[in-house]
Amino acid sequence: MELPDADGVVFTGRISLKTHPWLDDHRVGGNPLVPGTVLLELAARAGEEVGHPVVDELVIEAPAVLPEQGELKLQVTVAGPDETGRRPLTVHSRRADSADGAPWTRHVSGLLASEPDTETPDFDLAQWPPVGAEPVDVAGFYEGLAGRGYEYGPSFQGLKAAWRRGGEVFAEVALPEELRAEAGQYGLHPALLDAALQATNLGAAPRAQEGNVLLPFAWNDFSLHALGAGNLRIRAVASAPDAVSLVVADGLGVVVAVVGSLVLRPVGVGELSSVGVAAVESLFRVEWVPVPVVGGSGGVVPDEAVLDLTGVPDSGDPVVVRGVVAGVLESVQGWLGQPSGSGGGSRLVVVTRGVVSGSSVVSAVWGLVRSVQVEHPGRVVLVDAGDAVDGWRERLGAVVASGEPQVVLGDEGLVRAPRLGRVRAEAVGGVDEAGLAESGLSAVGPDGSVLVTGGTGLLGGFVARHVVVRHGVRSVVLVSRRGDAAPGAAELAAELEGLGARVTFVAADVSRREEVERVLGAVPVEFPLRGVVHAAGALDDGVVASLSEERLGSVFGPKADTAWHLHELTEGLGLVAFVLFSSGAGVFGSAGQANYAAANGYLDGLAVRRRAAGLAGVSLAWGLWADASGMTGHLGGADRARMSRGGLVGLGEGEGMALLDAALSAGSEVLVLARFDFGVLRGQAVSGELPVLLRNLVRVPRRVVESGVEEGGPVLARRLAALTETEQLNQLLDLVRGNAAAVLGHATVDSIKATQQLKEVGFDSLTAVELRNRLTEATGVRLPATLVFDHPTPAALAEHLRDRLDIADSAPTPTVLLELATLEKALATATVNADVHGKVSARLQVLVDRWDSLLGDAGDDGEAEKVDIESATDDEIFELIDKELGLS
Repeated sequence: MELPDADGVVFTGRISLKTHPWLDDHRVGGNPLVPGTVLLELAARAGEEVGHPVVDELVIEAPAVLPEQGELKLQVTVAGPDETGRRPLTVHSRRADSADGAPWTRHVSGLLASEPDTETPDFDLAQWPPVGAEPVDVAGFYEGLAGRGYEYGPSFQGLKAAWRRGGEVFAEVALPEELRAEAGQYGLHPALLDAALQATNLGAAPRAQEGNVLLPFAWNDFSLHALGAGNLRIRAVASAPDAVSLVVADGLGVVVAVVGSLVLRPVGVGELSSVGVAAVESLFRVEWVPVPVVGGSGGVVPDEAVLDLTGVPDSGDPVVVRGVVAGVLESVQGWLGQPSGSGGGSRLVVVTRGVVSGSSVVSAVWGLVRSVQVEHPGRVVLVDAGDAVDGWRERLGAVVASGEPQVVLGDEGLVRAPRLGRVRAEAVGGVDEAGLAESGLSAVGPDGSVLVTGGTGLLGGFVARHVVVRHGVRSVVLVSRRGDAAPGAAELAAELEGLGARVTFVAADVSRREEVERVLGAVPVEFPLRGVVHAAGALDDGVVASLSEERLGSVFGPKADTAWHLHELTEGLGLVAFVLFSSGAGVFGSAGQANYAAANGYLDGLAVRRRAAGLAGVSLAWGLWADASGMTGHLGGADRARMSRGGLVGLGEGEGMALLDAALSAGSEVLVLARFDFGVLRGQAVSGELPVLLRNLVRVPRRVVESGVEEGGPVLARRLAALTETEQLNQLLDLVRGNAAAVLGHATVDSIKATQQLKEVGFDSLTAVELRNRLTEATGVRLPATLVFDHPTPAALAEHLRDRLDIADSAPTPTVLLELATLEKALATATVNADVHGKVSARLQVLVDRWDSLLGDAGDDGEAEKVDIESATDDEIFELIDKELGLS
């Protein structure tokens, strides 16, 4: 795209592991790294387009790490010629699912030239191998590189043979068979040129210190002379202590490219994680922002609709907290079970004190009630009295009328609501080595131990590998119910021990205090305990109506009780890291997981308590993980479809551990680590379905009112009233089947038969609640949570909806009214110009006059009301028609 007000050009594109799967074979330190040869290819291609095909200079300022899921957006910008005739170039990237306003990362700056500074070499590589070159054994070459941090898969294992002659390195490289077909799509396939660079490790390139890798930093005077090679002959020679020059020829020895100079820079393996992207895109904290509430409006909330918890003490003891949460659960269940709780009436207002200050009991209650709000939209409001000791009750009416589901009351009428705010990269501090040392895990050092609960599970394994590889920890104590007998434990131990770490497995039920004492006794004496990562947990999912105090206990034990025992028993050990793996369920609420959300809310409060006491402590509320774990392996297609519709995207191991480091350096007690599909969130914002907690992450568009277009609530009832009984049922059946298919994640409604039991197609308690919520929104009628079970087939549901919409006894619909409904829809969606508008207006006036003549003297006033059709709005026209047909 040419820029209209400057002599410049912008090229755009996308790149991902899905669009270019061969890039997954280029990893450094476990991270899928965009090769420098890809950035060079982009620059050369842009230069060819603008008549400057020589890459005179290309400086790679920041490595580009591909996300495990999703795409990177690319922008290559070429400015107009400078005074030397060269054209400046930059390459930027940003995740395709980035939030509005998220910054772009500049990876490359450079200069393009029309001619190379140096002449094309006057020699070729037809003599092969060159005279005097001694062969180099390349067996084990890629294994050796892997030990230094370069992880090349088959697509990048192109080195076939090599020779040395003095300071020169000669090599033969080739694309694998599966990539040869696409060689012609590139000037020089990046995987092939990368293999050529790999050969410089045989003597031409400098050596990096342990823990570092050499990466391309500055390309100079790169010119391409032929396109589409599938195999190459290479001559590389050191041109400076930190640089090489290359001549690249085809299989016949004819020169196809020249690299005047390539400067290589050592980079720490740990620096190549997606910390920068993760910190910008996936690290959040809950912020309390002022919201407008009109004082005194909304009336008075009756006493029986207020659950007052402002006097509940916060001892921190999870047994006490569980008792309070159980009482709240019982009260909420009773409220929802009342007729007013299922079919209208006032809201239940749960009032607490201490959510901002981090009360453990209040954090647990809010986790529970947030999940109730997800299952039963609009039925329960959370209010924290904050420091407003007196007068909070008089303010409840205005708060309820505001529509905010969660608020904190402040002084002088101030009301604040929670919004998720991004923790920017600059707030994270770059997560360099100094930042990591302060974050806790690196401060453990090689002489200390890190204890990981849930240590043989998916997340525990991630953490164990990470603290060993990234933070240099040499002793890990991995705790789980089965210890070293757990699946995969032996393989994990072998991997960690191969990295030089000592692994201690302990089988224990850490929800019991005496078992935690035993675990602490198993920590090697020579490696004293310095850090704790509590990643254990358990699920006992069920909708709110099905939960009990016992089911609360089944998730509180592994999560909350364990955390409390670890807190008390390590209080005097001077830990440098105490990391609690919480869940986004406690922050967002999660349908079917109110008990789990409460237990994780407790962890958030405990982290605040520890920090207030001067102890290490952070609670990390994780979103969705891409890999199935012991806690998420049961999720079916409907569950994952629901999460996808909610905008959550799974985190991969590399991204998650990069986020862990970013979070530990951010300084907050409680953080949310989650990746969102911002395209989905924008769609929710347009449809009005965006959760209030996420409203600061995307722009909420202004509502556009288009008369006659809305399909829900009263408009739906009005449209149905204009139809015959059979047509009414058919439309409602389509509504039910369409929403049922969406809830189950089906692409079409074909699998949802009208008379089929919904349970047979996959509906359970949780998906039944989601279908109820969708139908409530579509019809404007409050429906019970048992809707699907009371009316088990789509046909039965459609009949019930018809009854609840109060249209079952409508008089037979005249044909003319059915035609007007069609006309109304056509007018609402028509494309209008002056000529069409005039013709339609004239025709409508004739129709209205003719209709008036049919009434004669039968109207109430003896004469139909006249309307100037030319100046009337659509609403006025339809209001007239409704009046004439007796529908007003």
